[in-house]
Amino acid sequence: MLHSCRKLRMLPEGLQFVTGLKQLCLIPLLDEHAERLKPDGGPENYKIKHIQTVSFITTSMIEELCKRRGEEVKEEDH
Repeated sequence: MLHSCRKLRMLPEGLQFVTGLKQLCLIPLLDEHAERLKPDGGPENYKIKHIQTVSFITTSMIEELCKRRGEEVKEEDH
């Protein structure tokens, strides 16, 4: 699991060669970066397509959850 990913702009170039990696979880991940990882045309998807389980929680998902719970979202929280 990689956490505190809000400053992550792109995944490392060699990640596609880490063949033993079975699971990748990115928390929190910027929405723009999540788009780049999508299997249907995301330009960085080739780096993670060999990983069995890829999951992430985007900053907008965190904001929505906080709104539903009535909590304030601070910039440093995501």
